[in-house]
Amino acid sequence: MKVLVTGADGFIGSHLCDMFLKNNHDIIAVSRNFKKITNEKYDFARIHPHKVDVTNFSDLTKTILENKPEIIIHLAGETSHKKSFENPMYDVDVNLKSTLCILETIQKSKLNCKFILGSTFIVVGKPDSLPINDTVIQQLFMGQQD
Repeated sequence: MKVLVTGADGFIGSHLCDMFLKNNHDIIAVSRNFKKITNEKYDFARIHPHKVDVTNFSDLTKTILENKPEIIIHLAGETSHKKSFENPMYDVDVNLKSTLCILETIQKSKLNCKFILGSTFIVVGKPDSLPINDTVIQQLFMGQQD
């Protein structure tokens, strides 16, 4: 399977790439910088690093169209809510517009792929206990509906 991962050099993205590689999948690793993915442990026949800032929508679109992944996992974005208040326009570009760019590219190109969007606890709030499991997530969502 061919998987495109944005934010591939981040904590979750790099571990996800490791897991997909161990399961013999091809990875299109998208990141604005590479520190973890460019080391010698990777089989570069199966991991293809692309240095792309997800706010550069033409480069992001081009990367998707050239690689035609079966799954896109979008993990790139600004995770600091403090920074989002300091630079809200960048936050909108990196977190919202990049997602819209990917979805529009999938739709317009009629790309047959699955799309998974990563998120943070800020979406549902701070959990009362750790570790977080499906039951805790359901409780967080149910609490928001009240």
